[in-house]
Amino acid sequence: MEERNDFYANAVNVVTSIYDVTLNFRTQSPVSLEPGKDPLLEASGICNVRMSPQHAKALAALLIKHITKYEEDYQLDLPLPDDIAPMWQEHVKGS
Repeated sequence: MEERNDFYANAVNVVTSIYDVTLNFRTQSPVSLEPGKDPLLEASGICNVRMSPQHAKALAALLIKHITKYEEDYQLDLPLPDDIAPMWQEHVKGS
C-alpha cells in the first residue's frame, strides 16, 4: 500500500517564475499573548508544492470547475476577501 501524507492548510502563498509555480501551504492561528490586546498571527509552514506553469493552469481550471459545481449543488456563494473577490468575478463568472 502506498504511504500518503495528509496536510491541512488555511493559508497559501503563490510564487512564480518563468519555469515553475510554487505553492507554499501553511496554517495560521491567532494567539493572544496579553488579555485585551489584539492577538498575533502565528504561522507554521507545512509543505511546498512545485509544478510547471501549465500544470498550475490545469489545476486552476479544475479547482474552478469543482468549486462552481459545489456552489451550484449547495446553492451557495462562498465569500472571499475583498482583494480576491474581483479576480473571481472577472475570471470565473465573466463579469
